[in-house]
Order: sequence, then structure tokens, then C-alpha cells
Amino acid sequence: MARSDGPRWTFFAGKGGVGKTTCAAAYALARSTASRVLVVSTDPAHSLADALNQRLFATVRPVRGRARLFAAELDADRALSRWLSSREGTLRAIAERGTYFDAEDLDRLLSLLAGPTPERAVAWKLELPPPRHHMLRGYRVAAWLDDPAFPVDARVAARLAGVIEALRRAGVAVDEDARPDFTLTDCLHVFQRLVFPILAAGFPPAAFERFVSLAQSLPPDAADPYSRFVLCATARHRDWLEANEAREQLRAKLADFFRRYDVLLCPITTVPAIPHDHSDPMTSRTIEVNGERRPYFELFAWISIASATQVPAVAAPAGLGPDGLPVGVQIVGPWLEDRTPIDFARRLAELVGGFVPPPRLAP
Repeated sequence: MARSDGPRWTFFAGKGGVGKTTCAAAYALARSTASRVLVVSTDPAHSLADALNQRLFATVRPVRGRARLFAAELDADRALSRWLSSREGTLRAIAERGTYFDAEDLDRLLSLLAGPTPERAVAWKLELPPPRHHMLRGYRVAAWLDDPAFPVDARVAARLAGVIEALRRAGVAVDEDARPDFTLTDCLHVFQRLVFPILAAGFPPAAFERFVSLAQSLPPDAADPYSRFVLCATARHRDWLEANEAREQLRAKLADFFRRYDVLLCPITTVPAIPHDHSDPMTSRTIEVNGERRPYFELFAWISIASATQVPAVAAPAGLGPDGLPVGVQIVGPWLEDRTPIDFARRLAELVGGFVPPPRLAP
């Protein structure tokens, strides 16, 4: 955001693991060649200091070797306590609602954000189509609710089954056998090959060179999480181009799938919300699925369908699990037809209920 009489503000936001800090640090470095830049992290688990290769604090410090670049890592808890006394009511509402947006919020944001940047607007514009249907029972629904390679925890599966049952009671035809012409493993591997190099872009040069040396000693088909991260993170541009071609093949298959179906329902993750785990290395972390310890990176398997292919997806509430934690359903839609999964999410909320704060967050 920018004002003609004030500073320019640029925000990098998104879900965990997509490279917010890497992108913010790279952007700040590039902008600082021409103007003074302050880059600030408010992440509870800071990594900006790692990206800039120096210690950072809540107070603004200059970045070594960059005359116009300054940085800080703010303590979000301390900042919250300073604001709480005079803004308690507003903050309580935000805490209860979290980062949840309803369908109307998403549609308004889409209208504001979707489209070309100003320099490109001279030649083209974006007109996203309306939803494919205007009644819930008009939607052709596919449901991919479990997978042998990435099993879904029973707490999540039960809530998703409830969503399917509610849709069928409302007269919606749901095909639980429909699948795009690829596997979930295909999607996750392409996603990792495209994203891990972005994450590694913020590594200090010496650390990255150690990864390069290690990658040369690994078999190319190594499948353990750490080895796979190293191999993908240090890929040559030729390898990335091959991954991008694989992405385009997935996109073509998904486009063919959406000629027969309007939305694809999937889990968002294999488990409900997990306790925060900031242990290193990340590749050694695990999650528990139906009593079995499984790799932490499996959390990214189901979102890789939309993330790897760049199609729209909406995370919609599916209810609370037996432990009181919220469970969601992922609604994947066709390329550039964002309003279709948004509309389906709105109509689904009318059927199964919208966002309900977990009991521990209720006032």
C-alpha cells in the first residue's frame, strides 16, 4: 500500500511454510538499493534474522553491509499487551474470529485484489466469471476424502463424512470415487520441487553450499524427508523447469476433471490443529495420525492439489472434532473460477453451519 504523502507499506502474508520471510527479506534487499527500507517480522517463530544472517531485536537495527536497510523482530505478545488495555473489546472479537473470512468477505477481497498491476493494466484486465451454479443441488461434487499414501485421522474423517451426508440429504449428488488423473503423491512431489528452492533462497551462502555438497552425495530417489528437502532445495534451474512442466501436466489433467465436476472436496490436512512444534530440524518433526507417528511434511499433502496447480481453494468449516478442535473441508475449484468454490462454501455454511469458535476461545 502507498500514499503520495507517506511511506510505502508492503505486506507479506500467508500460511506457514510458503516463504513469507524469504520473500520479504529479498524484497527489502532489492528496494534498499534505491531508498531507505525497514523490514519487520511479527511472526511468533521469527526467521528474519536467519535470512539476513545477523541478530535482530525488537528495536530497529541497521543491516550489516546495507546502508539503507534496517530490520527488527517484534515480540508479538509484548505488543499485544501494550494495546490490550484500550482495545480489549476489539481484540477479543479478533481472537474469537481468528483469521476466518466468510464467503462475502472473500468475494469482496477478490474484487479488490484480483487483476493486473497498474503497469500491466494498460493492456489487459481480468473478469472472473460468476459461480457455475446458484443453487447447492446444481453443483456436480466430487469428494476425495482419504488416500492410502496420506491417511486421514479419524477425527477429521468423521467430520468430512458428516459434510457429505448433509449434502446428500439436501439433494446434492456427491461422487466419492471421482479422482483427477494423478495421485496425491504426484502433487506433493511437484509442490516440493517448486517450493523448497524458494525456502532455500534465504539460506546464508555457506549453509546453502553445505546443502549442495550433501545433495551430491545422496541418491536422486532418496525419500526420507530430510534428503528430499536437500535434493529439492538445491535443484538446478533445469530441474525446476522440469518440475514446472510437471505442474502444467497436472493443471491440464485437473482442467479435464473440472469439465465433469464443479468442485472437489478434500481434507485440508490429515489431522486437526496440532501443538506448536518449533524443533529443529523441521524434517525430523512428526505428527500423530490414528495413533501412528508420521512425517510432519504430510501436513502439506492435501493442500498440494491446489498449491501445485495454482487453482483456487476455499477452507470451509466442517464442525468441531471430539476434542473441541475445528475441522475444515477444502473446496477446490477450476482455474480462474474462484467464485465457484466461494459460492459453494457460502451455501455449505448454510447447510452445516459456519465458523464456530473452539470452546477454549469462546468468551
